[in-house]
Amino acid sequence: MLQRLQGKLKKASKRILLPSFGTLITLLVVVPAAFSLNESFDLMFNIATGRDILLHGFPATDPFSITAASPWFPHEWGYSVLSALVVKTLGGMGPALLIAAVLSSELLLLWWTLGRASNFSAATCIFFVLAIWGQDFAWTTERAYHLGHLMFAMGLFLVYLHHREKSFAKWLFIPLVALWANLHGSWIIGPALLGSYSVGRMIDLRKINRSEVMGLFASFLAFCAASLSPESFHTCLYPLGFLGGLYKQEIAEWHPLVLSNGCAKAILVLVTLSVIAAIRSRGKNWALFFPALGLTLVTLLIERFSPFASMAMALYLAATWKTDITPSN
Repeated sequence: MLQRLQGKLKKASKRILLPSFGTLITLLVVVPAAFSLNESFDLMFNIATGRDILLHGFPATDPFSITAASPWFPHEWGYSVLSALVVKTLGGMGPALLIAAVLSSELLLLWWTLGRASNFSAATCIFFVLAIWGQDFAWTTERAYHLGHLMFAMGLFLVYLHHREKSFAKWLFIPLVALWANLHGSWIIGPALLGSYSVGRMIDLRKINRSEVMGLFASFLAFCAASLSPESFHTCLYPLGFLGGLYKQEIAEWHPLVLSNGCAKAILVLVTLSVIAAIRSRGKNWALFFPALGLTLVTLLIERFSPFASMAMALYLAATWKTDITPSN
């Protein structure tokens, strides 16, 4: 008994003293981000918006334009308020430290999710690095989309729990999306993630499963939960209107995937490995493949979605590469 206890203590001490591969890689990414110069062209606007909200509440029109007359709402208001608060508390380094904290939370959660799905095998390290590489353009930029990436990592974690028969996980998408919608406009990916997973799960099971019907219902409720914001139901319409608007073509980061970029190379490697994994598993595990496939197709048209696609493909690979997962009934 004493020897077993000593063995457990020895293993625990090793885990404490020796950081994991995921922790080391996260530090390599986060430390430069924490000490980087503020270089985002949106940052000053976010700070000013956050200060204005803290002082005067939510604006009805653009407070920084003397000709503004039409209704206007800052959809990244949560990040704007956080930016204003960290600058007030920590000074000029506040935004970089905020992003470093968000980035470290995202990567560590992703590492834990991939590791649990693949038993922390050597392949896990490869998939994790590729997932990080898929968002290399965003590492040291003080932008609100980091919060979107963190929320998506949380969504992937909930999907993994649901995949392991934790039925409560799908309902947690509702508060997750409610929070996400007040931080960044990418929140629409949350309901899409859960909905596409539920459809893929029913394909795996070859029947309409009650749990996944409830998953589709939870996805709809998560979409509606986005209305729990100061702009109410208009928040639900914003991403749909933005994606359908032609003006997005004028935004540099909304261009099609450029193969010479680092994130594109990571996507190509992940796609290749995903195809191999799909062949090896004989087309099983559509539940995790569907979200990855959808986000990859969107990424081909809009490079900005590469972080989401790379994380989704990494989870599919982690759960499929060395295992032959067939969802239970």
